[in-house]
Amino acid sequence: MSDVTDSLESFLEYVALLKGDEKGEAQVFCDRLFQAFGHKGYKEAGAELEFRIKKNRPKAPSLPI
Repeated sequence: MSDVTDSLESFLEYVALLKGDEKGEAQVFCDRLFQAFGHKGYKEAGAELEFRIKKNRPKAPSLPI
């Protein structure tokens, strides 16, 4: 088999281990996908991942105990 086919098979084995936690696994998933296609990683391939948007809601006030 070709190197890409072997890499994709390894990627699929990795994907089978995922739990589905988007915040915790999405960036690693993307990096591994790019590696499966022969890149060093997503950054080296010139890709940009989405960034988290900070929520501007005030914190709940502390209650004295």
